[in-house]
Amino acid sequence: MQEKNHTEIKDYEFIYNINALFEKKIILYGAGVHGKRMYALLKAINVDVECFCDKNPSVKKCLPAPVISMNELKQRTTDDSSYFIIVSSGEFFEEI
Repeated sequence: MQEKNHTEIKDYEFIYNINALFEKKIILYGAGVHGKRMYALLKAINVDVECFCDKNPSVKKCLPAPVISMNELKQRTTDDSSYFIIVSSGEFFEEI
């Protein structure tokens, strides 16, 4: 059996949950190049991004939205289903 790559899985899930982009609060996990690109794509279709989540605090200086820590992400999302988290990191996909 051939294993699907992460891009195929992400694309399928993204399409399947497209309404969540407009109904839920969006958090981008990963504030690197892919995160910034995803932010721009979402803004282009009028989707608001509440914040980024990243383990590197130094990225806070150069982003168009606030950056929260993993602990803050856990606190916000543990008992709250009003969030849609988009993983926007290729390099750290497995870790995330």
